[in-house]
Amino acid sequence: MNAFFYSLHEALCRNDCKYFTCPQRCLSALRNIELLKDMVVLHGSMYSLLPINFRPQSGDLMILFAANWHELEQMIAMQDIFDSFRVVLILGGDEYLSDSRYHQLRPRFTSSMDMNFIELESVVNKMMLVSPDANTQQR
Repeated sequence: MNAFFYSLHEALCRNDCKYFTCPQRCLSALRNIELLKDMVVLHGSMYSLLPINFRPQSGDLMILFAANWHELEQMIAMQDIFDSFRVVLILGGDEYLSDSRYHQLRPRFTSSMDMNFIELESVVNKMMLVSPDANTQQR
């Protein structure tokens, strides 16, 4: 399984950006997770520009970052694109978690930039290391 980070906008700032809901800041924090160090970064409509071997496949991990409601609504409008992926959603702040509209993206895990990524790391490790057939292989 491959991992992808998707944000509607590319951040042009440095890795040490202090802007709280910056996609680059989120990406830098995610890259501290060992299994996400080499994830492929996608922005806006660049998906169609990727070579075939770098395009997400069914079952891949897709980490979506929505800095605000406007971005989240745009992703919900594109939800069919994300249907075949294992979606993790990261929101710009805790205030967005109180509205259930984000469930339309069917995320397996939801977090925000306000939260510690320790629990997210545990979830990502389980998702990336356990294959869908693991239960039948152990019998």
